Amino acid sequence: IYGVGITPRKLEAVASLNAAGAQVKVITDDVDAARAIAADGRMDALVEVDCGEHRGGVEPADTLAVARALGGSFAGIFTHAGHSYAGRSLAQMAEVAEAERAAVVRAADALRAAGLAPRIVS
Repeated sequence: IYGVGITPRKLEAVASLNAAGAQVKVITDDVDAARAIAADGRMDALVEVDCGEHRGGVEPADTLAVARALGGSFAGIFTHAGHSYAGRSLAQMAEVAEAERAAVVRAADALRAAGLAPRIVS
């Protein structure tokens, strides 16, 4: 997984890697970038779900627009609780982990209810 939101100008580089045998998946939380990924059509993409840090990703209920914009490139959803690094106790870590799990499950449920079944939920 290309670990940051992809920009349209980097799609060719990812497509070249995939053509050489890699299986790089890209991530996005942006409808315009999702449309560019879909138009390119040479890679799978995951919608990034915000699970509480508010640095990247869309709210779980807002994943549908980005997933639809990805069209056939839509592979699934993922989240990353970067704010977990600030945790200093097991209780804090458990709280962040539960927020991360709940956010991605809510997003997957919303997508399934709309008829889009993500292959990847991470």
